[in-house]
Amino acid sequence: MRLNRQHIGAGAVRALSVTAAAATACALWAGPASAATASVTRYATTTVVSVPKTGYTHTSITLSATEKGPGGNPTGTVRFWLGTRPLCTGTLSKRKTSCKAQFTNPGTKTITAKYSGNRLHKPSSGTGVIKISNKPVTTKSATTTTITSPDPSVIKVGDSFTIAVSVTSGTGTPTGTVVLKPTAAAAGTTTCTATLTAGKGSCTVKPADYGVIDYTATYSGDATHNGSTDAGPWALEVQNVTTTTVGPATAAAGTVTLTVDVYAMGADITASAGGEGSVAFTNGTTAIAGCDKVLLTTFDNGSGDNVGTCTTTLAAGTYTINVAYSGDEVNEASNGTATLVVS
Repeated sequence: MRLNRQHIGAGAVRALSVTAAAATACALWAGPASAATASVTRYATTTVVSVPKTGYTHTSITLSATEKGPGGNPTGTVRFWLGTRPLCTGTLSKRKTSCKAQFTNPGTKTITAKYSGNRLHKPSSGTGVIKISNKPVTTKSATTTTITSPDPSVIKVGDSFTIAVSVTSGTGTPTGTVVLKPTAAAAGTTTCTATLTAGKGSCTVKPADYGVIDYTATYSGDATHNGSTDAGPWALEVQNVTTTTVGPATAAAGTVTLTVDVYAMGADITASAGGEGSVAFTNGTTAIAGCDKVLLTTFDNGSGDNVGTCTTTLAAGTYTINVAYSGDEVNEASNGTATLVVS
């Protein structure tokens, strides 16, 4: 019996030793297990949505959201939805965010903003309502564009000319610009743009060569006015400066041939070249028979003179021969005088 008790006692001691070892092992694992399962408090948030009351289709509309609640400033993103359709996404900064969206159809829209949450803040959502309408069509007013400078206007070769223009409308005063442009290419500065003030404007051109330049004026329109054009053509006559001389200085009594030289800056302005000017001869103020409308018929390549002649009968005496070149649309008029001694 004593041996049995000792045996049982020894066994009890051994059992207690195993239990103690197990308890020690559990104690060793308890610390890491608690740390791994420690919970972090996440704060509740409230998403407040701010959208305009109304807006138009196909225009950018700003959608905004504010995140409210404890635990510092929430970070992360807020995505805005129209039903199941994502509209846009904004990133929070100091609890606020916004982004822009467009709507293709009119109607009352319920916008849902969903905050994604972060390590310290729980997700949340909120809604806002906006009424979308079709963007109204702006009806523009008709305009009339007119070049108001005299037609035709005349300048000398090498000179500048300021072209005036106006744009009128039955509704309001047009603003913007008008482009004045030749209908055909021309040398020099011949295209210009006039800026309107109170519906009127002007700009300056400087052609390099003689000739007739036909212009149109085109108004580009503005936010409330349609464009318009003065198709003209409005004519700017760029003229050569001319000088006129007469001869001869002496002649025999009887049949006398009078000559006139018209210099037009070296240009051939004879009738065969298209010149339309003519020369009238007078003795003082008295017309000379047969010499009242003399055409320029010969061009001298060496001197650049355009020559015309007429034949008349003069008795012996001293005459003051005056000549007047009429000019034409591209050549200035000019006069000359000389003393003719007939013996």
